[in-house]
Amino acid sequence: MDSCKCCIAESSGEMQFGPVTDSAVSALPLSKDTSFGGKATPKEGKFETELDLSNVDEIGLEIDYTDTENFIVKRVSGTADGPLQVLDAIIAVNGERLTTKQIFMERVKGAANSKSKLQLSVNRPAETQVDLQKPGQLGITINYKKNSHGFWVSTIEAGLLEKWNDANPATKVAPHDRIVAVNGASGPPADMLNVLKEESTLKLTVMRYSA
Repeated sequence: MDSCKCCIAESSGEMQFGPVTDSAVSALPLSKDTSFGGKATPKEGKFETELDLSNVDEIGLEIDYTDTENFIVKRVSGTADGPLQVLDAIIAVNGERLTTKQIFMERVKGAANSKSKLQLSVNRPAETQVDLQKPGQLGITINYKKNSHGFWVSTIEAGLLEKWNDANPATKVAPHDRIVAVNGASGPPADMLNVLKEESTLKLTVMRYSA
């Protein structure tokens, strides 16, 4: 059977997914303003925005911390017209690059305690459909946890995806991009992985994050 290499790491223990209140941080309200500094948030690419924590009561944000390069917005409650969207990647807080969940939690807690604003550097992905046809190795390593939003690409080696990238340089998939559906299936990552392994014709919905 054709296969892809998969780094699941289930045996290392479940990563904790949940709202930012899981470390005694007050809930995050999301501004309903769609602009920051007079600029509208873009459809894709990198931009700056902020959360006003001066009057914190309810949470509006849940984060997927699986990929330490990109902290992915998993849920946004009641803020469809706000500056953040599901699958946005938060890459820095107050100008500090995020490398661990702890850093993010500490900065949020600090802003909440001081009733101040939190500046976020965000990378909004572009959606791309990737069509692959077996036989052949996919040539990717993917990572995910049980409750993560799809799975993210760790490495790309010789295989079908590399060939697709060569044929589609303007929309090529790169490490840290995220596969959110396989042949239309966007359920739990384990179910998506089964489709990825078993089907010969693959249509991958990939969220590409600009470098």
